[in-house]
Amino acid sequence: MAERNIFGNTQEERNIYFTRVVPYLNQPAVIARLGTASTFAANLVILNHRYSNPTPVLPETNPDNLGYLELWTMHTSPSGKHDPTITKLFHNVEHQKSATGLVGLENILHTIYGDIPQSALTTTDRTILNLQLRKAKTTTSISTEATGKLIPTYLSMKKQIHLSIQIEVTYPGTKSKAKQKGVKEVMLFMIIQAANLTTIPASNTFLYVGDMKRGTFTQNFTEAEEGMAALFVMQEKSTKGILSNFTKVFRIVIS
Repeated sequence: MAERNIFGNTQEERNIYFTRVVPYLNQPAVIARLGTASTFAANLVILNHRYSNPTPVLPETNPDNLGYLELWTMHTSPSGKHDPTITKLFHNVEHQKSATGLVGLENILHTIYGDIPQSALTTTDRTILNLQLRKAKTTTSISTEATGKLIPTYLSMKKQIHLSIQIEVTYPGTKSKAKQKGVKEVMLFMIIQAANLTTIPASNTFLYVGDMKRGTFTQNFTEAEEGMAALFVMQEKSTKGILSNFTKVFRIVIS
């Protein structure tokens, strides 16, 4: 799923991305143009704190609450790159979804991107943030009936228990949950946001969470995510490598 990663596939590529994007998002002109959502300013503060925090102030501690820049220096040093504590902290500052600790840069940026109106993004924004518009190669779905008519697909909830949900895909006209003819992968993407938000983030900002198996997928959540909204979209990939459009968004409140 490397093609879905807007941040890069190696720590070096992510370092280039973060050190380019965070200063860009802090430019006054960019803030004035993209920061129309009420949550933008607050999320930018969180982003900046996670990006650089060289002198943690109590109750924060060192090195647990150092910023990305500081942990990058330690992690890439001859001694630090073999230190399991530094390695874990560095992984968290990049990727952590949520928990009792802090959220990682990737997920803070996904939240910020989800709040930006797509119409406000310029060509320069899309290039710097790596949020280029994707060109659809099919109209709705790769899956087709014998007549050649496109089959609409949608996601729904099969089962929900505390901090866990099982999602299933429905192909109208059949009870089968198996991948349709010509489909190689059935991929699921997710983004988490505050439950009171009514805006739907752009599909290309959703995170890949896994492939559906026989039409179902189980997603677990943390206690810190309880009460938030989880949004899911599905995308198919044909045996020839062609990507379908995304399905409509399926939304649940984590409980």
